[in-house]
Amino acid sequence: MRINVERKHSFADLANGERVGLGAVEITTVPHLSILQKRFTAVANMDTEYKQDMSRLLSEVFQNYKNASIDCKDISLELLWSTSEVKNQPYKASIALHMIIRAIGSNDAEIENTITSLMRICKATLDFGKYDYRDVGFDELASRVRQIKDQSVKAVIKSEQLEMLQNNIMPYCFAFDRIPVTENDMSRIVSSLIDYPDCAVSFQLIPVTYSTEESAAVDGNAQMLDTLSKGVIDQSIGNVSFALAEKHAETYKYYSRSKNTAEFAFNMLVYGTPDATNTIATRILAHLNNSSELRIISLSAVDVKKDDNFYPLPSDEGIKSLSTYWNDCKDKLCPYPECKYCRYCVQGCDYNKRILGREIARRIFVKNFKPDNADSKIVKNVFRQMPPLIKQELNDEPFDQHLLACVELHLMRRIRYGTKIKISDATVQVTLSNIGGEA
Repeated sequence: MRINVERKHSFADLANGERVGLGAVEITTVPHLSILQKRFTAVANMDTEYKQDMSRLLSEVFQNYKNASIDCKDISLELLWSTSEVKNQPYKASIALHMIIRAIGSNDAEIENTITSLMRICKATLDFGKYDYRDVGFDELASRVRQIKDQSVKAVIKSEQLEMLQNNIMPYCFAFDRIPVTENDMSRIVSSLIDYPDCAVSFQLIPVTYSTEESAAVDGNAQMLDTLSKGVIDQSIGNVSFALAEKHAETYKYYSRSKNTAEFAFNMLVYGTPDATNTIATRILAHLNNSSELRIISLSAVDVKKDDNFYPLPSDEGIKSLSTYWNDCKDKLCPYPECKYCRYCVQGCDYNKRILGREIARRIFVKNFKPDNADSKIVKNVFRQMPPLIKQELNDEPFDQHLLACVELHLMRRIRYGTKIKISDATVQVTLSNIGGEA
């Protein structure tokens, strides 16, 4: 990889034709408590207020990302803790802390402006917090990275799974836990690092926003799970709630409420000997009060290539590519058992189409069905008119066979679980599999 250091910050070419820039500072001194007490004399909880400074830093980084030029929309903030051997001390290694800014784009000038702006934000926060720091060039940083051992590389990643909800309305959902808020400081991680020379811990934060599909999916799942947790009407036994949905409803509601706030994807990597990475990665989990939110996976030095790459850690996509959980589970990305009959849902769910189809089905159901209906002739009459009924509910959205299948699937589910009308599995299969068959 060709490196250019003629500008204030370092630049390199990427394989896809884009350019990447880097700027870094080393934090040389962390302020003593006595220094901070002068600043926080009127504050009841100095520790909490001090942490808020870093939270505000992340908010500013995120706003910079949202306002960035289209020529430079990919940025990251990394904290790199690396150790080196010391002699004649009660500990085995000293720790160096680097704050690293990266930006990817197509225009060097825009990348330079982005890094400069982000560095200004970081340095202002460090100045306000009474930290001492110095600028570090790429050559010095790369030399430091080359000294880090990589016989073992561990990545701490977020757990995700398919959660069975044991109901017919939403049989399962994509499930994950929130990393809990903790008041722990990082002293336990530091105490592990000083026992292992030439190891490193990398925390990388990447600002992200929801795509239209992701936003619609989060909102839709939050609403459905909340409904299940509060209870739905069953004609035979009355109101039924589903306890399994309650936990996931809270998680989805949290992300739905937070979708317009500062959010970051993250990478956490640990480098060193096998003993060092196992100990330090486990300490990180303990620091986060982890139960099942995070897990540790092993990477190979060949995958990471820290000495050859411009990055001292793989990209978020690189880590994701090592996870094979969903490779054999693509059929489970469809939310309902009936989806298997729809030719448009074989490879997974179109969230926008699904949410639009569900809403249109709800409107058609409300206008044409009642809970005590038991006559199947109503179903036949409604389904004969389905295309014009759907088009009446559309604004500027296009009508196609995929939407038709999605509406009919949702409507049949509503009829089966919201009325006394019986619809067999065979009827559902024939109805859905015939849609789009002429194509």
